[in-house]
Amino acid sequence: LKMTNSENAALKYGVQSLLRDRIIQAHSYYTAKGHIPLAALESIEACYKAYEVLGANGVIDTVMDNIRKLDIKDN
Repeated sequence: LKMTNSENAALKYGVQSLLRDRIIQAHSYYTAKGHIPLAALESIEACYKAYEVLGANGVIDTVMDNIRKLDIKDN
């Protein structure tokens, strides 16, 4: 499967957008709860690592800092 540069860029942008949205949604949800389960934190950390590799961060760095400050609590 051969992709053009514009198709590759569009896929990269799309994945970045989905990862950013997932991280922001998790931030909103778990901040409202006041805690985060360990499994959820690990999942969001994996999203963040992929997001960084794709060359994006900015505001998401602050969002991740806030998520990491939440108490880890299952159930």
